Amino acid sequence: PGTGSFCNYLLPGRDWHPINCVSQVQAKKYAVYLDGLDPVMHIRLPSEAEWEYAARAGGNTVYHWGDSDAAIDDYAWYRGNSFAVKGYYSHPVGVKKRNSWGLYDMHGNVWEWVEDWYYDRYYNYSTKYDPNGRGVGNYKVNRGGSWMSILSEGDLRAANRGFSYPLERSRSIGFRVVRGVR
Repeated sequence: PGTGSFCNYLLPGRDWHPINCVSQVQAKKYAVYLDGLDPVMHIRLPSEAEWEYAARAGGNTVYHWGDSDAAIDDYAWYRGNSFAVKGYYSHPVGVKKRNSWGLYDMHGNVWEWVEDWYYDRYYNYSTKYDPNGRGVGNYKVNRGGSWMSILSEGDLRAANRGFSYPLERSRSIGFRVVRGVR
């Protein structure tokens, strides 16, 4: 169940597309499930700060490749290039260039759920290093933009933040997990 025929798990030939049409609650449950399978690695959703650090590949530019969006078509699926190729939906992972840490689709393709609750003044009150989000709220944060994002609105910037209800499912929102040593 999700938002119909655009959910990747419902369509044949979508094995390499990012998972979509899952709520933040479902994404978190899946991470917990994976975590239970591995006694050495701790698997979970990333924090908002971890996601942004990975998206920037440790740098401090607007995009992991620099501050200009001139190379956006090389690295991201967004509204400006999605329909011209295959239509308005997610695209296979690994088609666009990866960042210097080997991560694909950190900008565009699908928004990605993170662990943190959304707070509109997050950067005003968070610590500078490894900040934690608020402990409560109405919305959960999603990052990265999607194939529906509009470049001129800044959705694809590494610092951009989206938010949705934790139980919301959308064809433009998915997730990735992080792995760390227990």
